[in-house]
Amino acid sequence: MRRVAPHMARLLPSLRSEVEPVDTTNVSYDRMLREIGCLLESMAATAPLILVLEDLHWSDTAILDLLSFLAQRRDPANLFVIGTYRPAEAARHAHPIRDLRQSLRLRRRCTDLMLGYLSAADVGEYLRARFGHRTGQLAPLIHERTDGNPLFVVMLVEELTRRGWLKEAQGCWVADVPSVQQAHVVPDDLREVILHQFHGFAADEQDIVEAASAAGVRFDPRIVAAALGRDVEDIEAVCERLVRTHLFLQHAGRSSNLDFDTRYQFAHALQHQVIYDQIADLRRQRLHRAVGEALESTHGDKRGEPGAVIRNR
Repeated sequence: MRRVAPHMARLLPSLRSEVEPVDTTNVSYDRMLREIGCLLESMAATAPLILVLEDLHWSDTAILDLLSFLAQRRDPANLFVIGTYRPAEAARHAHPIRDLRQSLRLRRRCTDLMLGYLSAADVGEYLRARFGHRTGQLAPLIHERTDGNPLFVVMLVEELTRRGWLKEAQGCWVADVPSVQQAHVVPDDLREVILHQFHGFAADEQDIVEAASAAGVRFDPRIVAAALGRDVEDIEAVCERLVRTHLFLQHAGRSSNLDFDTRYQFAHALQHQVIYDQIADLRRQRLHRAVGEALESTHGDKRGEPGAVIRNR
């Protein structure tokens, strides 16, 4: 660092006593980036260097400037940079990591690896690694409740353990499966995360998501539009934005029960439950009535067939 990044070394308190005085008053921002780049390349000269930058959706602009600088350097180096971020968080805060990613992709200076969710078998492997081999019945339940989202899986398992439904008995961890099946458990921390995202929406977007939750995990935008007295194109525009930004919704296929395209569904059952549960009682009743009338009006000739179910409490 003293040799290739003297100005950077001078700014680190732990090295100041070991570094010759260097004037940093007129050091440019670009000069500092070049020094950091030279430092990392020097470290990679003797062995490959992997630099991991996690949670870039919370990063400041200096970190993004460094990432851009490293990605666009042309000099060869045994340097591999891995950056992780959550698209939903980046979208909610309009974080510039999204623009940087797009810019680097256009220049072919980065590669995207979209991580898929865990399968039921993956969840079972996680449970076995953590608790042993007596939790096999629990894996399908955990997967159904979380859709395989790794964060949701870990938080739900922690909550089940806290409630005593996952406990150690005679040297093995066992699950009280009936209790888990009967309870709609949402960890408090996860509920706060979901509601924090939801409260970041505009008022009309919140109305649409709430009405969608009353219509079901899968829903037809025409039903939501009719229930709210809104134009269906407005509903679709909001839904498409949420899908693009990975917030709550995703595209759904054609329903096997009704002859219409459901179009959208909540990405996770837990998200649907949290949104639905926080609706005030009178508003929930009004939404159910409006959704029911919309279903009867739109699909009245199929109301005797199994399909959308109006959920009451």
